[in-house]
Amino acid sequence: MYYGKNLDVIEAVIVTFDPEEAQTIQESKIFLETEGMKESLLFIATNFACISSTITRLEERGLLLSSAISLVNGVLDELKSLQSDAYYGKLSNVFYKNKAFEKLKKVSQIMCGEGIINETVQPLTMSNMLCMKHVPIVSCDVERVFSEYKAMLTDNRWSFNFDNLHHHVMSSSNVTTICNV
Repeated sequence: MYYGKNLDVIEAVIVTFDPEEAQTIQESKIFLETEGMKESLLFIATNFACISSTITRLEERGLLLSSAISLVNGVLDELKSLQSDAYYGKLSNVFYKNKAFEKLKKVSQIMCGEGIINETVQPLTMSNMLCMKHVPIVSCDVERVFSEYKAMLTDNRWSFNFDNLHHHVMSSSNVTTICNV
């Protein structure tokens, strides 16, 4: 998206450089003169901007599972409306191969009152599904939690004993529970 919006400025700057100074300048000038490059950038900026904005929204903390699934379905719908089916087909194939995402979709449907508990979600218990109201479907939230634990358990915390860990985990769990209510 950045290059599509700022291509004229980038091109104006690169034209001022001497191509003899560096190979990357030569390659950049050749790239800017490539036929169809501007059209391709316009196509990408016009039709795929929804992907980056959706990823940003999916990274939000505390997002409902049903909202996350709706966001993903919105991207699929936008790609489906393109003239070429290749983009929609590629993303659909990725989600089709991801059995965990299909399971999350079923759980979301059940939570919204639109589905029934069947063999697709059967290994999950009722208490498991109740805890999935705010389950993240992207890994950044999981990585954020691991980073918190990693910071908590670093080697330089010599006075950090099991009781302190217990208090820290309990307080962070209570804050998360209060925020989700």
